[in-house]
Formats: sequence, structure tokens, C-alpha cells
Amino acid sequence: MKKGILFDKDGTIMDVASYWVSLSSQVAEYVLKELIGITDENIHREMMKEIGVDDKGEIIDEGLIIAGTNYEISVVWHNVMKKNGYNLDKEVIDFMEKSFIKFCGCGEVVPTTDKLIEIFKKLKEIGYNIGIATSDEYDSAVFCIDKLGISHLVDDIFSADLVENPKPSSDTMNLVYKRWKIPAKDIIMIGDSVGDMMFAKNSGCKGVFISKNDFLPDGAQTVVDNIENLDLDFLL
Repeated sequence: MKKGILFDKDGTIMDVASYWVSLSSQVAEYVLKELIGITDENIHREMMKEIGVDDKGEIIDEGLIIAGTNYEISVVWHNVMKKNGYNLDKEVIDFMEKSFIKFCGCGEVVPTTDKLIEIFKKLKEIGYNIGIATSDEYDSAVFCIDKLGISHLVDDIFSADLVENPKPSSDTMNLVYKRWKIPAKDIIMIGDSVGDMMFAKNSGCKGVFISKNDFLPDGAQTVVDNIENLDLDFLL
């Protein structure tokens, strides 16, 4: 019987800080210049803080930079600009969202483990379909998966822009079934955010939570500190 595994991308197989902090900062600077004509350091700082990044460039909580979509970040940034006196049309949200794709090659793509390719090869040998279920957009996700060197081992990328409602909605799982014809009960979702585990719960699949502590969020059946410590017996 065919089974499937869905990996979240950011924070699960790819380091968030190395890629998204730098990229988001550059996008924020770019859209400020394009939309209001200047780079206001205070507004830039507020934009970054609103998505979960502090003044030192450190991720401070499970904010939008970890689990949000480019669209959700753009909506928040639009509100920040409005609060600072720049009453821009909502059409600029689309401009900001597209700017993330424009800058997708600016972040450094670093795997969360040096054994990433080895892990994916092992799972393919076992017979799993492997998918990436991400809040990122398709073009950006393709770029990252290619840089990680696992494109040939990934069967599908299920990105936020391919469904009406991204994770934690079950819409992504509906798309998985449409492509794979594998029921949710035979699929495992592996991710590092509470939203990933809510997606598992909403979709009716198993959840493996990636975390440095023993906290087991709703929707997760087990927790590991890194994907290289995945329990293959559990997966089987």
C-alpha cells in the first residue's frame, strides 16, 4: 500500500533564519523605497518586528516569518505603513507579495541537517511519496528545493498559492489526494510549527513535530528534535 510523507520546508528541512530573515529585510527595504520613496529605519524595524524578527535579526517567536504566507506578511506590512501615515491602496499588497519572488534568490539556503539528502533517499527506498507542504509560494519553493539538492527526490511541491486556503486548512491535503490518490490516514506530516500539526489534525493524517523540547501540540503523535532523528519504525 502506497504511503506518503509531507515535509514542511522552512524550519523543518531548511533553516529559517539563514534564508527568510535576510530576504524579508531586503524585501521590506525595497518596498519602502518603491512605495514611499525612502527607507525609513523605524518603519523597517516595525515591519520586521511584526513578522517575528527583533532588532538584532533574531527570530523572537512563531510569527509570520515561520508559518505565514507572503500574502499574510504583505497584509501586515500594508497595515504598518498605514499606521505610520501612508494610506496606500490595497493593490500594493500584491506588489509586496510579488516582491518576495523577485528576491527569492537573495537568502542563503541552508539545510537543517547535513544528512538531508541521505534521509530523503532512504524514504524513497522504503517506497514513500515525498511532498513539500509549504506556506511559501511555488516558484520560491522550487528554488529552495533545488538549492537543497533534493529536487530529484521530491514528488510534488504543495505550496500556498496552489490552494484557496493554505495550512492549517485541509485544502492542501485535498490537493495531495487529487495528485497521489493516497488517503490522509496513510500520510505523515512532518513540521516544526503548531500550524503544521493543526494541518495534520484538520486533514486526518499523522503528525511528527520537530522541536527541541518535549511539547506535543494538538495533532502531533510524536516529537523529535531534528529530522535526522526520525523514527523509521514509527514511519513504517
